Amino acid sequence: IAGYQDDTVRTGLPKANKIWRRFRGIVSTDYHKRVKGLIQSCNLEKRLLFTGVVGNVVPLYAASDIVVFPAVRPHQARPLIEAGAMAKPVIISDFSNIREYAKNNCILVPPNDPCALASAIRNLLDDPVRAEMIRMNNYCFVLKRHSVEENGALLVSIFNRVVGNL
Repeated sequence: IAGYQDDTVRTGLPKANKIWRRFRGIVSTDYHKRVKGLIQSCNLEKRLLFTGVVGNVVPLYAASDIVVFPAVRPHQARPLIEAGAMAKPVIISDFSNIREYAKNNCILVPPNDPCALASAIRNLLDDPVRAEMIRMNNYCFVLKRHSVEENGALLVSIFNRVVGNL
């Protein structure tokens, strides 16, 4: 599980770090205790790894059977695209900005719905044929929409137009 963790440093500014830690401590202490208690009660300590904030996500994608991105607020589709480049099936929160990228290449779940998320994970793990279809659809989608050749040519044409207008 990558992302915020109790000891995560938010910025390089000492005063901002102190304020951030105090804020997170007030807001999330109970939440972290509940999550840790649930993990212990389900005997999952040895099955979960909390990485904290990670700069290089490639090893995490490579080690994953499924990439799950349960955002609670609208977020960019980058995890869907990154996982697609690594040919991984994705379960992601359903927001309008994600639907542009959701073309039979992921499973959309309602945000803030842990039961729907758990069900989607279980269903995908229990259906390797569907997982393979989603994996390949996402990989092909990313190759088509995010290829170096296509995007490189587009970027060069934009630069040529901008330079031509100077």
